[in-house]
Amino acid sequence: TAAPAPSADGPLPPIDERHLLLVSGVDVTLREHRELELQRERDATTTVIQTVPSAIVVLDREGRIRDRDVDNPLAAVNRAFRDALGWRDALLVGAEFLDLVADDDREQAAIVLRAAADGEPSGEIESEWIRSDGGQVPFAWSAAPVADVTGRTDGLVLVSGMDITERRLQERELRASRQRIVTAGDEERRRLERN
Repeated sequence: TAAPAPSADGPLPPIDERHLLLVSGVDVTLREHRELELQRERDATTTVIQTVPSAIVVLDREGRIRDRDVDNPLAAVNRAFRDALGWRDALLVGAEFLDLVADDDREQAAIVLRAAADGEPSGEIESEWIRSDGGQVPFAWSAAPVADVTGRTDGLVLVSGMDITERRLQERELRASRQRIVTAGDEERRRLERN
């Protein structure tokens, strides 16, 4: 007689009074190797992002500041962002990025973020960002769409920018210097006319 078919839920039927078990497995060495490679890539990327001098912040498609990952409640910002603006993570995670942009610059910033969320990277714009103490810092920045490697959302927006305080001071000094040269030239011309 034919032995009954084995059940997927339990041991195989006994054969010649021996109890047999079906054991199966899959070699996961390659998968574990790939997971380790991906983790190393993420660690290397995190190290680069944390050490670049540009301020970097990652936003969801609605413009809210993201957390680093499900198990990490830190804000998805780098050290340069923290140093320039001084905000604590608890106040950043989930906050609207536009709330960190000065009122006069908010409309243009919203257009740039919306375009990046729709897949269109921006050119560089300048706006004042608000520090935790209420002061403002001029930034030249851009926004670009990026993939969410955690797979939690369709996509993210990466904002990166540089504090341009020093550049603006140099521009003011250059304008003042040019004005002094023009003024001195005008005074010299009037002096020559008088003589």
